[in-house]
Amino acid sequence: VFRLLGRAHRSRGFVEAIRAFKKFLNKNPSAKAELTIDLFTDSPKDSRSEINLHYNSIKIKIWNPISIVESNVEAIGSVMREITNKYATSSFVLLPYIYKQFVDPPLTFLESLATASYVVTTDLLSQFVDTGVVVSIRGENLIEALAKSFEYLYEVYDSSEYWIMREKAYLWALNNASPQAVRKVLGGLSVWKR
Repeated sequence: VFRLLGRAHRSRGFVEAIRAFKKFLNKNPSAKAELTIDLFTDSPKDSRSEINLHYNSIKIKIWNPISIVESNVEAIGSVMREITNKYATSSFVLLPYIYKQFVDPPLTFLESLATASYVVTTDLLSQFVDTGVVVSIRGENLIEALAKSFEYLYEVYDSSEYWIMREKAYLWALNNASPQAVRKVLGGLSVWKR
């Protein structure tokens, strides 16, 4: 399962990922692969908790975790478990950002690494981690680069290389983005001392 996660925003590269996945499937029609897109929305206009769309091997789920929690505050634990499970059960997490957003690095990126996900992203996000922690897609044509990465990832799935990459992601997050690591870095700042 190739999975894209995050808010429904043009900068996330969702459209490019869908086109690249279709290209991958056309070239590899017998591939047992699925692209699942989990879009989070917190729009007050969209009070529905979930919308599901299917197109061949592409599944799009638009859900509003905020509406679930607002209707039942005790549901926050189950929402957090569901989000964590989405990362952990994905074969690959795709974050093909096409331009910067206001938060760098985005929380979706850090969550992916912290759940030991095999992350595929553009150089907009790979710049935040050490070399070899994520697969970085580069090139003028993002759709072509993504299609090639789908082929590569399909080949390495469940190999030792695959599991090493997942471990690298987790260790990077543990050492650089965990609450303990952040406290260690910020601990010396006078702002944090009382």
